[in-house]
Amino acid sequence: MSPRGLLTTTYTIANPPSGQVSDVGVRYVLADGTDTLSWQRDAQWTVYPDDHIGRASGTATRGRSAGADGYRTKPDWSWSQDTHSYFLFGKDGAAHWTNDFRSTKAQVGVARATTGQAGPGVQVESDGDDSVRLAPMEPALIDDASTDIVYTGAWTHADASAGYTAGDLFGTESFTDAAGATAELTFTGTAVGLYSARADNLGIVKISVDGGPAETVDLYGPGKVPAQLVFRSASLAYGRHTVKVECTGTKNASSKGAFALIDAFQVVDPVIDNASEKVVYKGSWTHADSTGTGSDGDLGSTESFSRSAGDTATVRFWGTGVRVVCPKGPNQGIAEISVDGGPATEVDLYAPGKRFQQRAFERTGLTEGEHIVRMRVTGRRNAAATDAHVVLDAFETLTSDLFPHRAPGVALIVSARINYPDLAWGNYIDPAITLPAGWSGTARVRLLP
Repeated sequence: MSPRGLLTTTYTIANPPSGQVSDVGVRYVLADGTDTLSWQRDAQWTVYPDDHIGRASGTATRGRSAGADGYRTKPDWSWSQDTHSYFLFGKDGAAHWTNDFRSTKAQVGVARATTGQAGPGVQVESDGDDSVRLAPMEPALIDDASTDIVYTGAWTHADASAGYTAGDLFGTESFTDAAGATAELTFTGTAVGLYSARADNLGIVKISVDGGPAETVDLYGPGKVPAQLVFRSASLAYGRHTVKVECTGTKNASSKGAFALIDAFQVVDPVIDNASEKVVYKGSWTHADSTGTGSDGDLGSTESFSRSAGDTATVRFWGTGVRVVCPKGPNQGIAEISVDGGPATEVDLYAPGKRFQQRAFERTGLTEGEHIVRMRVTGRRNAAATDAHVVLDAFETLTSDLFPHRAPGVALIVSARINYPDLAWGNYIDPAITLPAGWSGTARVRLLP
């Protein structure tokens, strides 16, 4: 970083994933209160309406006073809140924040992400080759407005225009007092929680997971307190599960109403798959999926492997421990695994026949916080093995609290190449992205006091 606060990040993708990708760049974690994005960019056209999402310069805010984002649905408000082409209304995920705030700004010269229009934040500086967008960070909160949630019965879906959603996660909530009305979410993970509220007009709900026994939760409180984690499931086996919330139409004697309210679901997914962007590979790793590579038994049906001594796979994680999950097999050798730069542990991945999802390494008792785990290929094997491959399936993080109360943070993504990213304006830039080995890019971000 320069003395004037300019952070220059140069990154190299030594072994790009096979196939095509839609976005190539770096991600920065911003303050949770980041709520304003302003920009100047090289626009595709000479003139735009003043409120157009593709305009050459402008300011977008995280929330709006009226309206709700829709997925691939033409909005009924001004163009600055959305685009007008089918494939650009929302490609990569469920709605979050205003579309003007989260949409990709391509070919930027300057883009500022700040807390308030004049507050602290960061400034992206580019020669017009980079694109910028904002996205939510973990924890994995699924807002009540998400299309992943299936509602049955008479629910009301409210946003900031209703005047009573202040304090809700993402500024929205869904509620009903119709007995038997339900909200269901299918997710992948090891646990799930429900964010609701406490208020004097809320009643009793039933919550069940995978059709099991329902837990009764009373949402009553003497005054409204939003964004409350009112339900935590038991620990579940990693995989696909379904949680259901049902309005009972009943209440305790103190409540004025029997409403059920959904703010968001929190999904606990401790698994960092080998294919995740969080894993940093160095060396000549091969990244394989289920298309004829024998990885069907892996988590996510993917694995990454190398036999070149010195190759590494590294990931940063938050928690109190970590497990390394690998398949074992007759052609696999010895890996070294270390945590936080400490002494390495040798792990022999040999087995007479292939065995999927084996716990190859575990480290517990770490101080709650950020840590680094690294897996290294040694190039060595035991006498029975036919080769010295090291194969990675996933990392599994451990934590003292499955449901830490963290507001959805903000990620700044600076992309050197894009192909139809979430809500970009215009049919550009790359018809497809394939990267050569050793491809490099540079991002420049200045800290604003």
